Amino acid sequence: MESKIKNNLTELKLIGKIKSITKTLYRIENDYGIIQKSIDEKDIMIFNEVGNKIECNYLRGVGWRNFSAIKDVYKYNDDENVIEVNTFNEKGNLDYKKIYMYNDKRKIIEYKEFDWEDNLCKKNTYKYDNENNVIEKNHYTLIEDVLDFREVNTYDNMGNVIENTIYDSRNTLHRRNIYSYDDKGNKLIENKYDAEGNLYENKHTYKYDDKGNVIEGNEFNADGSLNQRYTNKYDEKGNEIEFNSFLSDGSLDVNGIYKYDYDKIGNWVKQALLKDGVIPIDVTEREIEYY
Repeated sequence: MESKIKNNLTELKLIGKIKSITKTLYRIENDYGIIQKSIDEKDIMIFNEVGNKIECNYLRGVGWRNFSAIKDVYKYNDDENVIEVNTFNEKGNLDYKKIYMYNDKRKIIEYKEFDWEDNLCKKNTYKYDNENNVIEKNHYTLIEDVLDFREVNTYDNMGNVIENTIYDSRNTLHRRNIYSYDDKGNKLIENKYDAEGNLYENKHTYKYDDKGNVIEGNEFNADGSLNQRYTNKYDEKGNEIEFNSFLSDGSLDVNGIYKYDYDKIGNWVKQALLKDGVIPIDVTEREIEYY
């Protein structure tokens, strides 16, 4: 199935021809009745004219001793497929490099990751069926061409993965993941089994609105009893405006309300998270520069 994501901007639910976004997350604390607002995270993303990222700066722990800064720089081919990502640390030194290779149908066939000394750290290869679905993904160890594990995918007639099977280096079954979907391609049920056929993660089920947004999720224990449930609400732009988390007995655990301010293009520039609709938790602000 072809991806519905045309570029990084549509993936981020952004509209317009955007050149850069500076996103700052502020934590809100009530210190004996005095509201304190402090920067916790800051991301700076720069896009090319077709809407793909060419540089991302991630600042964490701003103003704290555990401050860290990471910069990713992207390169693309003529088809706008990313072919290289270089990651730099806060000192500006290269940490690692990712290389991507594609076939003549613009599908990825190989991924390699190298450390700062250009040593191979990771390698994945991909195989496709006639519908351009990934039917096999091979993961290799630090020693090139030594298989670590592989994944085999089975699809329905809509191109959705209905079974993902993982084998170890000896081709022995390791895990088996089963999925089901509605007629719109939305995932309804997710079960993950170990080699013995036992659930290694709780079962998940999902419900959606007419726009494909998740409005309810349920997590079940191995014995079928409910572990937790959550619900979500969205505005007409598809932005989440409320979430609720419920305990196994049905009682409310957490309620959060999001409130937004928008620019004239229609992208949000301020997102405030309120616990129970009244207690401020954090605020995210976005400075958006357009071409």
